[in-house]
Amino acid sequence: MSSTVSESPEHCGDKGSSPSLHELELDTSLQIPILDMADLRRSSSNRHCKLGSQLSTAKEELLKACKEWGTFHIVNHAIPMELIERYQALMMKIFSLPLEHKLKAKRSQFSVFGYEYRQNSGPLDIFQIGDQDAIIHYYARKFFPDSCPSEFCATIKECKEALCKLSIELLDIVIEGLGINPNDFDVYKRDMQAVLRANYYHQTDSQEQVIGLTPHMDGGFITLLLQDDVAGLEVMKDGEWFCVKPERNAICVHFGDMLEVFTNGHLKSVQHRSLAPTTKSRLSIGYFLIPLDTVVVSAAPEFVDSKSNPPMFRPFKWIEYMELHRYLRSGLKGVFRPNPSSLLFFKAADF
Repeated sequence: MSSTVSESPEHCGDKGSSPSLHELELDTSLQIPILDMADLRRSSSNRHCKLGSQLSTAKEELLKACKEWGTFHIVNHAIPMELIERYQALMMKIFSLPLEHKLKAKRSQFSVFGYEYRQNSGPLDIFQIGDQDAIIHYYARKFFPDSCPSEFCATIKECKEALCKLSIELLDIVIEGLGINPNDFDVYKRDMQAVLRANYYHQTDSQEQVIGLTPHMDGGFITLLLQDDVAGLEVMKDGEWFCVKPERNAICVHFGDMLEVFTNGHLKSVQHRSLAPTTKSRLSIGYFLIPLDTVVVSAAPEFVDSKSNPPMFRPFKWIEYMELHRYLRSGLKGVFRPNPSSLLFFKAADF
């Protein structure tokens, strides 16, 4: 799922290209890394920990997960389960409204925010919202015009603040582990915004594998995913799809295109997709940390050398990335995309 990608539904008839969810769940060797945020916090507060120590190992495991998978689970993240469950319940309250009611908050052609319904994706309900108070209040009134929207606003604000704090913490630890000057990343931290997106995948009885969200990379720096207990998320590794089995009390982390640019390709954004569930419906909530529109993203000096390691991507504004993405999306509706990242068009050699 992505704040910069709105995927077209697609039926994939080639079942041989991907094992069934049942087969993947039985193979525990396919699970993505599970990291302990408590250990990572201690390793970050003790920057002079010795190589091979438990704290050093925590940081090494994080960087290994970043480089080998581009995704991992975080436990002991300090976000209360009560808050996560309250947010999930709020999204289900929205998705349980009559369709004609939900369509009053329909996402327009020129906005990334609002409600969307896709009949052929399982089907799929989507609600995407920004982190600005005015936007939150606007949709509270759209969905619940006859009742007090205070619960809606309070829950979203509390959750987005907790997820923002965790996102920044993880990015700081990664930046520190890579040996990047924190000041180089502070420029971006001052000018961040966030998008929250909830996807509700209805149970499908199709005999074919139904792709709820087609393969894509997220555009921002980092994505946090709050999943329920139903499998469906898959990530690409070494040319194969792997099921991300939900872990209770864990948050799934993806890195996106902007971190790939900032690290000059040292860390890669992870390609992922979602399958429509066949056993029961599935709720997935994503928090996407992205730059403000006018922020220019470029490689950190530590990863650039004019001779041996030139920039892989030209500097560009986030709004350029978004406008290109929207253009590509408008011409590819209903078409399977062989190049799921817009970064292809920002390669330094192409300009």
